[in-house]
Amino acid sequence: MWGSKRSAIGWRTRLVGLIVLGLFAGGCAPDVAQRVDRIYDAEKSGQIDLEAPAEALEDEKTAVRVAATAVLGRSGDPRAAQTLARVAADEDQGVRAAVATALGQLGRPEGVLLLDRLASDPVPLVRRRALQSLASIGVPEGAPAAIRALADTSPELRREAAKALAAMRSAGSVEALIEALGDADVEVRAWAARALGEIGDPRAIPALRAMLASDSQYDRSAAATALEHFEAATADEAGPG
Repeated sequence: MWGSKRSAIGWRTRLVGLIVLGLFAGGCAPDVAQRVDRIYDAEKSGQIDLEAPAEALEDEKTAVRVAATAVLGRSGDPRAAQTLARVAADEDQGVRAAVATALGQLGRPEGVLLLDRLASDPVPLVRRRALQSLASIGVPEGAPAAIRALADTSPELRREAAKALAAMRSAGSVEALIEALGDADVEVRAWAARALGEIGDPRAIPALRAMLASDSQYDRSAAATALEHFEAATADEAGPG
């Protein structure tokens, strides 16, 4: 509890500092900082409900909308996901990224549909946050977005996609993950192997065995670890012998 409050206060301080530095010249920074501060002060005191941050989502200033989004994400209120939908298509990429993070913090399956949309955002940061939140929620319904992201031009985002699929353990992602074993990025290949091991679908075994012959020690290690999952699962099914 204390750690989360201290984190919230630290984030508030950084955000307010950025506002003051970036907007003071325009004469509006103190007012914006006060509006942001009020949101975080209410959260800190425990006297906040959905109404105040929901209203703040309509604020003209990005910093206020980001602050409201962050508070909604930490609220734990299942209704917050529906409220966040109002700014999931915000014109500012920072707000959209904050929405993606907040949905992951809420951890509600109903947020997956919004995250699916955010995982196709034109801005890489937003896509990355969406994939990370899909991994955090970890339900198979998020797999289509992660499968699409395995074809992203960014290796970092392909890694996040494979990590998310490892968390979801969706059998529907097996073919895409087998293909990802041939990715140009070694970490994508490793995470794809790990995901296949977590899923445990026997269709992956031939591809993982072929990976054992790779010139890369990293590939061989990832494949061996994944295959160990299959062996352990088989032993568990066989029972004591």
